[in-house]
Amino acid sequence: MAETIVCKTFAATVGAVSGFTSILVIADEVAKWADKDSGTNPATEVLAALRPTMATQDAGRIILSSSAVGLRDAHATSFDLGETPHQCIALAPSWEANPTLTEAKTRSLEPHEPTWRREYASIPSAGANG
Repeated sequence: MAETIVCKTFAATVGAVSGFTSILVIADEVAKWADKDSGTNPATEVLAALRPTMATQDAGRIILSSSAVGLRDAHATSFDLGETPHQCIALAPSWEANPTLTEAKTRSLEPHEPTWRREYASIPSAGANG
């Protein structure tokens, strides 16, 4: 019997990510997720709801990818844990992750220093909670 693999995009809500089986989850811009009603970042709860979707998939993986925003959001706290048996981490400013860019080019694209630090250098803001 052939297996069917389907790629889907889901809203970053607990209800949207429950009740199916997954083998790979790519959670893009996790630090920037925001609940439409409260404005808070739902990532901690959404990721907790996603993990059981891989309970039967020993090779299942969740990839958290994001610019650094705050120091306390789910992305930041996962990054702060460092390398563990359950996760590997990597940090790359835009010009290192994409060699077609230079730091100078990114600075020309974003002259506002705090925004440049967050969006291109992946430096979180101590004032942001994500």
